[in-house]
Amino acid sequence: MGSTVLLAVVLVLNIGAGDGPIALTGTDSTAAPQSTGPPSAAQEIPPPDLQGFPTAPAPDELATVALPDTVSAVTALFEQLPAAVAGHTRLPQIDRVSPERLSVGYGEDRRISGGSTALLWLLAIDLTRGDFFPPNWTGGQVVAYMARQAVEAGRDGSLFWVRNETSMNVPGSAEQFLVYGMLWGRVDSSWMFSVQADTRESRDALLTAFVAAAKSAGR
Repeated sequence: MGSTVLLAVVLVLNIGAGDGPIALTGTDSTAAPQSTGPPSAAQEIPPPDLQGFPTAPAPDELATVALPDTVSAVTALFEQLPAAVAGHTRLPQIDRVSPERLSVGYGEDRRISGGSTALLWLLAIDLTRGDFFPPNWTGGQVVAYMARQAVEAGRDGSLFWVRNETSMNVPGSAEQFLVYGMLWGRVDSSWMFSVQADTRESRDALLTAFVAAAKSAGR
């Protein structure tokens, strides 16, 4: 699939067309390449063993909010997001990248020429509806698998979360830039969520906006 888990994440989360996220290549800036991403299969595969996974409070009290688990609930949460995050204006539409993926973007990434892509991204994936992950894996199990090459990771109750920092480049160019990301999902839900941004501060601001929207949507 890719030379690192982070490459697998980028390919899974950022493959899009038109105004959606573009596919980039990348390497994990914090760990040497070792394994590929999670196995891709249309059949069930035993999920990763979660015993011994380190416990740590999720950032921004993320574990305290209810995560949406249907397309309509994800859409309702996304509609609660603010008009701007970290000084970047929200794109007008919620992008249905594919039947199982919805995304919202902010700002314009001027580091990438030849196309239009947002600088900040929030993405939700229903793992049961795609063909990249084994359909019996939950959001928490996939996130735990990704944690093998993470900057920071933890389990907070049923929620698993991972922070990553990745050096990226557009195919065909030697120029690189950093992408700061975070993945999270619950062990009892098929949905996985992610944010990515150009700085740690913007990543954290987008996560804060997600938590606030989740609280508002859950009223």
